[in-house]
Amino acid sequence: MKETYIKDLRKDQEVVDFFMVKMAAVKTGSNGKQYLDITLGDRTGELTGKKWDVSDGEYPALAGLKEKDLVKIKGVITEWAGQLQFRVQRIRKAN
Repeated sequence: MKETYIKDLRKDQEVVDFFMVKMAAVKTGSNGKQYLDITLGDRTGELTGKKWDVSDGEYPALAGLKEKDLVKIKGVITEWAGQLQFRVQRIRKAN
């Protein structure tokens, strides 16, 4: 059962819960390292997120994420450019 909703998230909050993928793409940063750029949603809103330093082993699963996938995600809410953002530590498709 869902416990955490986007509208209730606060900076520095640790989160482990399920969200719907609105957009996901593995990109390459200016440092040459891959990262996951993701937008998550639930019935209360949307939130962007990043998973930095995507390893070669993680790449296939992360690159396979698509719109409307349900994912279980663990991370911390940070603030960047005045907006809340999810700093993803772990992510997987829901069973």
